[in-house]
Formats: sequence, structure tokens, C-alpha cells
Amino acid sequence: RIGQRVRGVDVSGFNDGYMLFEKFLVGESRRLLMRSQYCEVISNTILEALAEKPVDILICMAQAPITAKALTELRNRGVVTVLWFVEDYLRFTYWRHMAKYYDFVFTIQKGECIEQIRAAGAGEVHYLPTACDPMFHQPLKLSGDEKARWGSPISFVGAGYHNRQQMFASMAQYP
Repeated sequence: RIGQRVRGVDVSGFNDGYMLFEKFLVGESRRLLMRSQYCEVISNTILEALAEKPVDILICMAQAPITAKALTELRNRGVVTVLWFVEDYLRFTYWRHMAKYYDFVFTIQKGECIEQIRAAGAGEVHYLPTACDPMFHQPLKLSGDEKARWGSPISFVGAGYHNRQQMFASMAQYP
């Protein structure tokens, strides 16, 4: 709507392969090594995709499987690198090593979070909370059957991390 061309680079399909290391490898150090090599493959795939169809700005979501080497290469190509860090900075700390490879970091937390990410070397750090686009995110009119099936006084949107699953289990008595 604002005249920008946007192209998504969805690498979520690589997740199944990433998770297979749990099945094949017992040792955590071996899994870490293989995950690192797998992220290299994903990063090289991203670099090739962006070489075929260049972009001006690459916006990565938190925990994007992209390496420092790939981000450095993108900067060398003149691409502005951005991380939208939508995680708890105390729980997910990979930003400490990756922040310096991003021109901009946007975070959903204020205060010390911003200061620590700046200290880690990010180009610029700004508070940018999650939001919605009212053009797309708006109440729907549901039929009685839909309300019966999908209606609930409590809802959650996000990743099903272990700690969250434990909290949800404690709320099992609610509809």
C-alpha cells in the first residue's frame, strides 16, 4: 500500500531438516556442529537467492538461520541488514554474537535490552513493539458453529516453547 516492493524469503521449510539432528545424533557438541554447518547451507541458499534477485534491505526475524559470514557478504553487496528481535533478550542470547552484523536491530523490549544490544555492536537499536495491520487483522463475523468450535476466553499466538507449554498445561481447566 505504501509503494514498496516486498519479497518474502521463507526458510521455515528447512526446519524439518534442522530438527532431524536430534534423531540422529546423541552428543550435543556433534548436534551443535551439524546445526552450524546446516545454517551455512541455508545462508548460502539465501545469498544465492538474493544474487538472482537482489534486495536493498534484508529484514530477519529473531532466530533467523543466517550466519555472520552471510550478513557480512550482504553488507559488502550494499544490502542494509535488519534484525527484528521479537524474543526475550535474557532468554535468547544469540544476539550477543550477532548484533554487530546488523545495521539495525529492532526489539520489543526497552531499557537495558536496548543498551546491551548497542554495547554488543549493533549499528542502531530501536524499540519496535509488535502490532497489527487493521486492514488484515480485524474481528471476523463467526457463525454459531464457528463460535462453538473456535471460541475461547483465552487465546495464544506464538511459538510453543517448552516453558510456554508448561504454563498452558497449568491452564488446562479453562475452555
